[in-house]
Amino acid sequence: MTIKHYPLLLIIQGDIEYIKDQSMLDASLYSIDKKEFNKILVIYNSGECHVLSSSAPIKICLTELTKLVQQSLVDDGQCCVEKIEITDVCQAFYLLQDSA
Repeated sequence: MTIKHYPLLLIIQGDIEYIKDQSMLDASLYSIDKKEFNKILVIYNSGECHVLSSSAPIKICLTELTKLVQQSLVDDGQCCVEKIEITDVCQAFYLLQDSA
């Protein structure tokens, strides 16, 4: 697991998290079983995405990213999030940065 830079987004067990530094990453991964690392996605604000246990790039679905961001905002008490549509990864970072 090599993290190139922060901030980044993690998708863990159907939830998305904004990670601004190493300590936040450590806290998010603390209780995760090593087998789960093959299912955790890392997204950089450049749009690069890969599974945490690999550096091989994968393509992120913006529709799925939109749903995850919407749910995260609802969980944080935001309303009217159904109108949000993510058209690039930078929007997800912008919307989630205040939840960190």
